[in-house]
Amino acid sequence: MTRIAYQNALDRLRQNITDLGALVLRRLELGLSALVRHDPAIGTLVQEGDDDVDRNSTAIERACIDLLTLQQPVAGDIRLITAAFRIVTDLERIGDLAVNLADYGNDSETLEMVPPSRIEEVGRASIAMVTDAMRAYADSNVVLAHAVIRRDDHLDTLTWDTIKAFLQALHHAGRRAWDDATARRHADESLPVLLSMRDLERVGDHAVNIARRVVYIVTGNDGND
Repeated sequence: MTRIAYQNALDRLRQNITDLGALVLRRLELGLSALVRHDPAIGTLVQEGDDDVDRNSTAIERACIDLLTLQQPVAGDIRLITAAFRIVTDLERIGDLAVNLADYGNDSETLEMVPPSRIEEVGRASIAMVTDAMRAYADSNVVLAHAVIRRDDHLDTLTWDTIKAFLQALHHAGRRAWDDATARRHADESLPVLLSMRDLERVGDHAVNIARRVVYIVTGNDGND
């Protein structure tokens, strides 16, 4: 492979990861919509699209292996290629979490104890982190990457406040007289709420991981500073 062909391969790798990020973000948007609106049709779209994420992830991983084994990348290129492996893994897992959100939307009835807008607020915060992490990757923007890392505490607080509000509402409901059917409905509702909060928080964690890879690619540091 000539130097020009090699550079083109690196450029394709970066573009393919950017494209994968855009695909995963679309799935995440749909997963959140399926959860908040309890729309099984949207949920089906998310589930069916998971194979696309897996295929693209596998193709990128193979490209990385080829670049490492068939070429002699310099230090900066090695960081780019090895970080690509990790970023692909994070994006693939975000895609899996999007499927989870769609599944929770199918499992639960209309949320009575936590406003759907509250769940959507958490989802929007996590989606924004992934969006900015991928923008930082595409632009090699270390400042934006560090900003994403700092926003993780805000997402954690927002998630926990939502969980607390839900648990308080559940506690108050439990103190009122209710029949077995009502109790069962609230119990069934609890898991999708709590699991969706857990998964949205994990989306933010993966966004932070991607942001740290950007810092590593550009500076050689791990982004923990």
